Amino acid sequence: MLAALIGLLGLGGLAWGTTHYVRSRLSPRLQARRERHRRIALGVVAVSGTALLIPDVIAGLIVASTGSSGGLAAVGWFLYRLVAVSAIGISLVVMWLTSDPVTNKVRRGRDAVVARVPFGPARDVRRMRRSLGATSFPQEWNALLEYDRELTRRLLRYQRDADAAASAPIMADLEHPLTRAAVDAMFRCDTLRTMQPPAHVPDVLATDYGRAVAEFDRALAAAEEFAARNVRSTVAPDEQRVVADAARTLTFLQTNATTPQERATAYTKISEKLASAQASAGAEATEPVAQSSHPWLTVEERARVGRD
Repeated sequence: MLAALIGLLGLGGLAWGTTHYVRSRLSPRLQARRERHRRIALGVVAVSGTALLIPDVIAGLIVASTGSSGGLAAVGWFLYRLVAVSAIGISLVVMWLTSDPVTNKVRRGRDAVVARVPFGPARDVRRMRRSLGATSFPQEWNALLEYDRELTRRLLRYQRDADAAASAPIMADLEHPLTRAAVDAMFRCDTLRTMQPPAHVPDVLATDYGRAVAEFDRALAAAEEFAARNVRSTVAPDEQRVVADAARTLTFLQTNATTPQERATAYTKISEKLASAQASAGAEATEPVAQSSHPWLTVEERARVGRD
């Protein structure tokens, strides 16, 4: 009787643990504490599975001691073992089917099928994803959250890092329309962000938050591209060409075998070209502009820091 009671308790505990594990994976109400409930369910399943096997061990000892391997005891022992092993196997299969790797794969497959529907919101989502780049923009919710944080760090770096602000002054100017648009997009993402993904959404771009992050991405890219063009435009084309030729020649001298006479000739020509660029830059410097783009580092120091 005691063995039968232990077996029944084990079977009931196994059923409860399996059911609770499934609920911890799928129930929205348990999402906040899903990991704790998962551990509880696994513990109950382990203890219950062990309890379910105890009567099997006892029955085996009885059959072995009585020597009635061909009688009813042996048949009952076999049937109980079949039931116990089947119950444990079903429990393990159910928990595996509802585990995160399996359910995430199923969701991705479902979302891929829904995204290929040639009409409705899926078409707009596909068009937006193509415009953003299919390989760069996230497809999972957690990846979307991390991408939003990465964009925020990129934008705020121009406000917190003097070197970044000096390299792209427009990005540090919150009054500039493009920079202002990027900041507004960042704040909109803050307003719409949720840690838990919405249910039954085939693509993150089908949500308001996903579209806000996409707009943030475009706004920040546009501001950084304009800032880079503006930096290049502050250097005259002739000066840019001289500096590029000098850098190319110096790089060649560093990486190729040359004679001392060849290097001396190259240095002389580079010096003459740089002297011409220096005169051009000095003439432009007569206009009322800031003497330095960085608050305390010279160009040589900034170049050394960037190389290190």
